[in-house]
Amino acid sequence: MDDQRSRADGPHPELKEKLMLFGQFVGDWDGMEARYPQPDGTEIKRKGEIHFGWILDGRAIQDVWMIYKKNLRRVIPAGTTIRFYYNNIDA
Repeated sequence: MDDQRSRADGPHPELKEKLMLFGQFVGDWDGMEARYPQPDGTEIKRKGEIHFGWILDGRAIQDVWMIYKKNLRRVIPAGTTIRFYYNNIDA
């Protein structure tokens, strides 16, 4: 599926207030540092960026986490989250 079709310019009018908890982060965030605790008590740190955007006709927000791979000289998608308002529990 072409990801352009799933993007939206902003929140759905009926859900704007409910989605702004995460909607306030919509945009591109550079300079993120992720920390991954290890079982032995050490910590792995990675730098990267996060991109938040409206999707599904403004009914959800998707964030995409990317990690910088210096040895490859590029960013690697590392994860994504989709956040939406669930009317049945008002959350």
